[in-house]
Amino acid sequence: MRVTYVYTWGYFHPATCGADLVAANHLAYFRDRGWAVDCVLARDSRKDGAEQAFRAAYPWLRSLTVADLPPHRWAFGDLLWAYHRFADVPAVRAVLEQTGDLFVTNYLFTAPLLRHVPKTARRVVETVDVLSDQFALAARPAPSAVAELRAGFLLETELDLYRLFDAAIMINADEAARVRGLGVGHARYVPRWCPGRPTGTRDAADFDLLFVASNNEINRDGIDWFYRRVYVPHLWRQGVRLGIAGGVCDGLHYTDHGVRLIGKVPGSLDPLYARSKVVVAPIFAGTGLSIKTVEALAAGKALVAAPAAARGLDPNAGAFLTLDMKADPAGTAAAIRALLADPGRRADLEARAAAFAAREFGWAAFTGGMDAALRAA
Repeated sequence: MRVTYVYTWGYFHPATCGADLVAANHLAYFRDRGWAVDCVLARDSRKDGAEQAFRAAYPWLRSLTVADLPPHRWAFGDLLWAYHRFADVPAVRAVLEQTGDLFVTNYLFTAPLLRHVPKTARRVVETVDVLSDQFALAARPAPSAVAELRAGFLLETELDLYRLFDAAIMINADEAARVRGLGVGHARYVPRWCPGRPTGTRDAADFDLLFVASNNEINRDGIDWFYRRVYVPHLWRQGVRLGIAGGVCDGLHYTDHGVRLIGKVPGSLDPLYARSKVVVAPIFAGTGLSIKTVEALAAGKALVAAPAAARGLDPNAGAFLTLDMKADPAGTAAAIRALLADPGRRADLEARAAAFAAREFGWAAFTGGMDAALRAA
């Protein structure tokens, strides 16, 4: 099997971007199957050293073509136009025109590249979330009527883009079912693979609470609300220590109250999870699957999540604690203090979390989903 794989976000890093992690899954799958992969990477100037790191991480690729994405704004039509022009970069076009058995792209806005892909190749798109929903969220504080109109128009456009492909893969089962119900019959759920490395909790943990996230507005808003409404008034004075890691730290400026801004962590997050007792996910909006939630479960951590952070997950699994944080900040803090004070309950949640992640997001679930999606394409 010969594959042309297009990825648009730069180097894969666990605290940078959820799409990075999904793309890394795809490359692991291709290599496991022994397929020859020609990879096209859009250079991201915001990630210094990304190209060199990518080449070092994936030396087995049949070929790697890196090109600059034309300047663009974060707007639906502008992104499509940027990739329309990206497709005509001579080096990129040459790879697309030589696509063999399979064309896979990690981003729906790369659909304009299909005009250079041979009709004989199967065409697969993966999306982390329904993009029109994401753009509607980004439209805040637009009046709700305007946001709804924009979301409806963009959704129809998005559905038409899915129909250009032979398969549309989504990592959230609820969203895949929704898109199928809207007429895209080849939308399929493929769980994200998250390697299970349960770490447990050290007796002398550095952090009582840990939050890991990229520098996305939703993440910044969530942890800032938690800091001001739950942590400072109800937890800090009781000596609870909060660690915050990932790109989200770039937009935060806490310098007191027992908070440590860890920033981006090079390499594995396992040691950081091991030094923490409880992971919190105070996320109140979003689309797709919350990667940070799945990672915490796979690390075997006791997790306290707002409902939006647990979207797409079985609420009856007993693998994590879901709290309506905004409805009751003081009650949220009380529940967290109780969990911190009960090592036995934490150990039970850790075991349940690891088992749930292994079952739902293990290698077998991921590769089985990919196999089925490609057979149907």
